[in-house]
Amino acid sequence: MWWMLVLAAAVGEIYTAVKLAYYGELWGRARGGEPTAWMAAAAALPLWGAALCAGWSRRADLALGGVGGALLLWAAAGGCALLAALETAFSWGEVSGRRVLCLLGGCGAVVLLPAFGMDIPLGPVRALTPVLLLLGGVELTYRRELRRPPARALADGPLRGPRLWWRVGVLAVAAFLGGLFLCCGLSHLLGEGAASPLWAALFLGAPLSAPAAVCWGKLVRRGESARLAPFLLRLGWMGLLALPLSDLACRGESVYRFDASALLLWLLCLYALAALFWCLRLLRRRERSGAVLLTCRILCVCLPLCALLFFWLGLRRG
Repeated sequence: MWWMLVLAAAVGEIYTAVKLAYYGELWGRARGGEPTAWMAAAAALPLWGAALCAGWSRRADLALGGVGGALLLWAAAGGCALLAALETAFSWGEVSGRRVLCLLGGCGAVVLLPAFGMDIPLGPVRALTPVLLLLGGVELTYRRELRRPPARALADGPLRGPRLWWRVGVLAVAAFLGGLFLCCGLSHLLGEGAASPLWAALFLGAPLSAPAAVCWGKLVRRGESARLAPFLLRLGWMGLLALPLSDLACRGESVYRFDASALLLWLLCLYALAALFWCLRLLRRRERSGAVLLTCRILCVCLPLCALLFFWLGLRRG
């Protein structure tokens, strides 16, 4: 199974290089300078290190007690943190609180999913499907955020010079510590046999709630409390995702007994509910065409049934 880790790290390296080259070029043109595509190669070094570590030690079980598994997880967390910080800062030269929350959530998911999925005796497609779904959701969020003005929840203005790199460094350290915190939570569950789902929910939710609290404090102080709704909604989705994860992870003696197909069904349930809310938003806009409104009405009937079906199947698989 070690070759799957090498393949996943190589795909992540290519994804990182393409994204950072794209945003680096946009940032360089906006600043009137040369594109900064060389930063993509620098950001991809941790992922290449993870691939070499996996191929050298062949610790495909990702045992956190061993040096190989710990270095692999830390390298993945560092690579995701650097990607999150650079991509956030280079988008429009400003830091958006929504992007920070989404990126930290994606970082935690990327750190968690290999530990849950790689050791399960499933085919590569079934094991990597949840990872691809999460990457697709994060990518869709990026594209939506880039079409609208940034929320500017963490920055007072454009970041330039030393202030830009200071903020990038702070975000990288915060995301990296969040990944390490998740690793510590997994090692606690592995070592002591999962005392209760409360501990797992704490380990899954604490790295995501800390930046949310900072963003909320900034918004309340500026009198923009109306913007709290998106943060609360996103935190609610994270909580819904953390509950089945923590419950299923705490049932067995080891988190490696986690059922990847149950996770996929829970994710499909969440995506069905998200699509339902999107259809309800479209129904409120009267300027849409009749075909779109009819399709939305049909989906408003079908999507709740699909969500209930996925929820029931996930409970049976879990």
